[in-house]
Amino acid sequence: MIDVSFNLFKTVPNFDECRWIALNNPNFVKYIRQDYQVLNIGFSGTTMNVSVNTLGVTQTQFELDFAVGKQVYISALDKTVIVTLRTYSGSGLSFFRFVDTISYSGQGGYANCFSRVGYYMEIIYVKVVDGLFTYRREKLIPFTNGVAETDISPALVKMLQLEPIEEDYSVINKRDLAVSGIFFINGIEYWNGGQTNERSIVSYFYGVNNQKKAFELYGSCLAEYEMDLLSNNKFLTRMVKPYYWAGYPFSLGFIYPLKISDKNVYRLEIEQDINESTIQTTSDVLIVANPLQNYEYVNMLTLSGGYTGDSVLVRLTSEATSQFIIPNYATGYANNYFKDFDVPAILLPSIVSELKRVYIGKCFDSPAYLRWRNSLGSFDYWLFGKRQVKDNLVGNFDTFNPLIKDIETEQASELVVTKQFTKRWKLGAMLEMQSLTDIQELFTSPFVQWYNEEDLKWYSVKVLQGTYTYEITDDAMNEVEFSIEFPQEYNQSQ
Repeated sequence: MIDVSFNLFKTVPNFDECRWIALNNPNFVKYIRQDYQVLNIGFSGTTMNVSVNTLGVTQTQFELDFAVGKQVYISALDKTVIVTLRTYSGSGLSFFRFVDTISYSGQGGYANCFSRVGYYMEIIYVKVVDGLFTYRREKLIPFTNGVAETDISPALVKMLQLEPIEEDYSVINKRDLAVSGIFFINGIEYWNGGQTNERSIVSYFYGVNNQKKAFELYGSCLAEYEMDLLSNNKFLTRMVKPYYWAGYPFSLGFIYPLKISDKNVYRLEIEQDINESTIQTTSDVLIVANPLQNYEYVNMLTLSGGYTGDSVLVRLTSEATSQFIIPNYATGYANNYFKDFDVPAILLPSIVSELKRVYIGKCFDSPAYLRWRNSLGSFDYWLFGKRQVKDNLVGNFDTFNPLIKDIETEQASELVVTKQFTKRWKLGAMLEMQSLTDIQELFTSPFVQWYNEEDLKWYSVKVLQGTYTYEITDDAMNEVEFSIEFPQEYNQSQ
């Protein structure tokens, strides 16, 4: 059989185990070949006996595996030995014997048989979406000690993508099937030209096409982002000051785990003015009627909009904060995050996420609205409204020299086979220092889109190579300027 040893999943104090991992980080799993479980190792006179569990193993198979004169690896000794005698017992306890001068006695470990010629493992990665399965397979040949270690991330991340599907900003939350998935890992063993039955070796877990940075809490595990009751966990953005612009699509990504599927979860919004005084408080239940539409995926949380204030505080809460509690404690509940007010005890069980302040941005003339996949797998947004330079790039490619029969009458000695047309825009903005820091992942993201206000659709663009200012320490405002290029619109040829 195949066993596994790994530390991908973390148990957070006072919470359940978190089985969400970032798939752009290395996630190594150690697969361990274990032909027989060792029950006991001890001496019989001067001869060492190794007792193994043969429950469900026929005598014929046992005697083939431990044929006299064959080699066997014993993990407890980390040593290969030669079989000199073997005895089968139908009760599930059998032993083989070898002569050695090792002074050892103990229990546990495994024994692997060299008589299993051509042994290898087939690891099967399975993605599940609404009862449909997608597979990727990998062949592994373990070391002599039966151990094979591999990074599972490359296989799993290939089953995801960055371009979103089924997105809908008209609903409160929508699962992002592109960037997150439900996975499990199966295994099959092959030797002597045969194979074992496929069996599960890693049960259900969840992957996101994102990356945690070095030295972040919990390693590759996303425990600090998995929403849970009392968790106060984070939304999937590194922006300290995200902005919402009226009339433009906007969302906050969050991990919606199965562990809170039996609770109604609410979107709490506390709109405030520039002095952080509450203007109004609203609470809406998320669309959770069908778990397959929401739970166990990254979700996109939209805001209600129609704000007149300077910012809105956003938090996910449980059903405990429905209609009656929120209006009574809105001010204290909001100010707790910033002014050290105590949250009333009756509210504490209701907290599901961090309290995130989203600022209300002012729209510009000639706006250019961009979004990009950030390193946490969700979207960040920014509206650029400074002076723009819009260029059309025309390139000539694949010219040829025609046959000239009469130099007096010919019109050209070189003709163009194709002509290429590309749009390129230079965008810029004057930003405060925090905002300049917040948008840095725009320049590193492999997936950037521009929002077309005419057809209300997103179109992929490329942020061109360059050096972009990250921070000017002695300035309150900093200028950023960069260019985006649109996909080629057409090629003309002759």
